[in-house]
Amino acid sequence: SVDKGMADVSVQYLRDKGRAARRAPGISPAVYRVLVGPLGSQPMPSQTEARLKSLGFSPFPKKY
Repeated sequence: SVDKGMADVSVQYLRDKGRAARRAPGISPAVYRVLVGPLGSQPMPSQTEARLKSLGFSPFPKKY
């Protein structure tokens, strides 16, 4: 979870890299999560996780 500004910057960065991303509420009103997906025809979740790590993120996959 990150603050709103960092979530917005992260979402824009991921979108610029061709990923579907959006900001979602976190565990408190002051923090947000960055969601990536749906994966659709994109690589399998483990490949997506590896790609996010290579972009500097610390992902933890969760299916909604």
